[in-house]
Amino acid sequence: LLDEPFSNLDAHLKNSVRDELCNIVRSSGISTVLVTHDTNDAMAVADQIAVLFNGKLEQLGTPREIYEQPATRHVANSFENVLYISANTGADVLHTQFGDLPQKGITPGEERQVIIRTDALELMREKSANGASLKTKVISTQFYGSKTIVVTQMPIESYGLGKTFRLNYTEAKLPSLGDSVYLRLKKNVWHWLLPKEE
Repeated sequence: LLDEPFSNLDAHLKNSVRDELCNIVRSSGISTVLVTHDTNDAMAVADQIAVLFNGKLEQLGTPREIYEQPATRHVANSFENVLYISANTGADVLHTQFGDLPQKGITPGEERQVIIRTDALELMREKSANGASLKTKVISTQFYGSKTIVVTQMPIESYGLGKTFRLNYTEAKLPSLGDSVYLRLKKNVWHWLLPKEE
């Protein structure tokens, strides 16, 4: 049993210790349970991940299954900042404010919830010509050398919670604090339709 083994290490040392531990555990063939709140640790180390919430098992699966097919909102929220959007179902299509998303095996005429990860979004200065974008406000820019993160906030009136998002920004000129920008889906992005009971 390993209970939060990397929690007190700085980032550089943490990565090297985690890699070494993985090598030791896998080469020795020892069955190991690692308890962590860090999803990067879980994804890097585990063959199987059990996600617990309020003392209950929400989902058990491989890292890829947990990431790409979350069974509940709690599982999706555990692994990455996500956006929930409403969708009306059609014939093998989901109609959303971002535009249409392909989805097979659904019943037309229902209102459902769709998860989109923030790495599937891109920032634009102007609204999409077809209107398939969401308006947000820049509240912070963070320079990390090899990348720049722009933190945006959804207006309370459009999202309900004033949710914030951290997105990579690749343009040369950064937006200023307080600027209005728009989020748009990249092409052929991953999305996940939540089960009806959610």
